[in-house]
Formats: sequence, C-alpha cells, structure tokens
Amino acid sequence: MKKKSTQLKIGFIGLGNMARAIINGIITKGGIEPKEIIGSDISLPAAEAAGKDFGIQVCSENAMVASEADVLILAVKPQYLEYSLEDVKAALKKNVIVISIVAGKSIEYLEGQLGKDHSIIRCMPNTPALVGEGCTAYTPNDKASDSQVEIASTLLSCFGKAIRVPENMMDAVVGVSGSAPAYVFLFI
Repeated sequence: MKKKSTQLKIGFIGLGNMARAIINGIITKGGIEPKEIIGSDISLPAAEAAGKDFGIQVCSENAMVASEADVLILAVKPQYLEYSLEDVKAALKKNVIVISIVAGKSIEYLEGQLGKDHSIIRCMPNTPALVGEGCTAYTPNDKASDSQVEIASTLLSCFGKAIRVPENMMDAVVGVSGSAPAYVFLFI
C-alpha cells in the first residue's frame, strides 16, 4: 500500500454506512492512518460523525477531496452520482484510481462522466462488509494498470473478500451477493 515513502491519500465522496465500513476496514486491517483519509458528504452530520468516529479529515467540498486523493472512492447513492461528479471531474489528479461502489453505474457510464483517461474500478461490496466479512466483486477499466488494480484489490480485501469479475457479470454478481445475505438473515 505504500507510495514510495508516503502512504496513499484515500478520498471518499459519501460517508454513509458502506463508506464507514470501508474506512473501518482500511484503518484496522489495511494499516492506513486516519490522517491519510479525507471525505465529504452532502450531510454535514454524517461527515462530522465520520470525522469523530475515525479521526479522518472531513470537509464539505467534493472537489477538495478529489484534488487530494490518490485513490478516490465514490460512495454515494446512484441518484446523487451525477451531481457529485460535476464537482469531482475537474479536480481529479492525473493518476488517481477511481473506485466506484455506486450501484447500477457501469464503467462505461463512469468513463462518460469522468473521461476515458482515468483508471476506474467498479465494485459492489455487500452488507457483511459492515462487520468485515463482505464479498466484493470488482472490475477495472482498460486504463487501470496492474499495480492500480492490485492497490484496489488490497483495499477491498480489508473488509472481506475481493473477487475480480468481468464487467458483463457485475449486475449478476450484485444481484446474487447483494441479495443473498438478506435472504439468509430472513431465514435466521
């Protein structure tokens, strides 16, 4: 996870439950220091809670997060993604790794919003990630280098298993892995 002599700066756009699970995992299992994490959220109370609970830097500006992040994790609800990306796209660093956990938004969509020159990794963690036992399917775009995919896989493994799948299988994986835990809980 080291970037030469310093750690990667991890940015979060959205600080809801799944983002909190990821933050907890990368701090406790990934060895990332809270000072290396910055996040923003449309909800000021959510941002303040994440700052207090994890000791991360929080702000109200998506562009500020994007400008500082080496790895930018998009963790907003699908209906807020387009609005969030308006703030983000002009501020992205050249070699940033963009990881999206936004349901239903394909790599093609993300490239259309951000440009095809960015390394994008689409993934979908499931609810057991909240307790560090998730299963996250992920798929990179063609721009993502092997080392960037490895960084993303390592981060995603901090809160459960991370499994690479082809883009055309992502919706099926989301349907199975996203719904299966809920059915098990229902049976229990």
